[in-house]
Amino acid sequence: MAKINLPPGIKINRRLKGVKTRPFSNAYDWRPRSSKMQVRGRVANFTDVFAGFETVPSVKRAFGKRTARILAKLKVGVYDGTGYAWVDEGRNRIMINKKYLERGRQIYLYLDIVHELMHFRQHMEGADLWDEKYQYVDRPTEIEAYRASVAEAKRLGMSKKEIASYLYMSWLTNEQFKRLLKNAKAN
Repeated sequence: MAKINLPPGIKINRRLKGVKTRPFSNAYDWRPRSSKMQVRGRVANFTDVFAGFETVPSVKRAFGKRTARILAKLKVGVYDGTGYAWVDEGRNRIMINKKYLERGRQIYLYLDIVHELMHFRQHMEGADLWDEKYQYVDRPTEIEAYRASVAEAKRLGMSKKEIASYLYMSWLTNEQFKRLLKNAKAN
């Protein structure tokens, strides 16, 4: 895969250098009716970890004139454990796995943050991010978030193959993966 550069002005502080943080430890339900898991990490200002996202077209469309103000107030929890990134609905912050932040492909990390910002806006509007009436790949909130990250990937010049590689998740069946590609407008 060719190296895709981040847009100008986007900075990801992968090691939290110079970032003021505070520790946290909370029990979380990853999904409704799931068992709680203890998550520990550090909380920081979103813009100290992910700078420049107020210039991303899909993020600007999602939040409108309030984009810079919302991102300036948003917090990010960098946690130890499993997973990649998700919205902590109870504490109004985006959570990101420390190992993923430090070692993940930078372009995937960027696209995942665009995706999670869409979920954060949906949460602000009262949407059910875990609506179990739908399978994951058919859930309206996921479709909207994936469409935003796919649109951004296309804007950056990623090929269909590169976008499919970004969207691939080993836990999806082939049929689910095909539906995700179609629903996200990746093909």
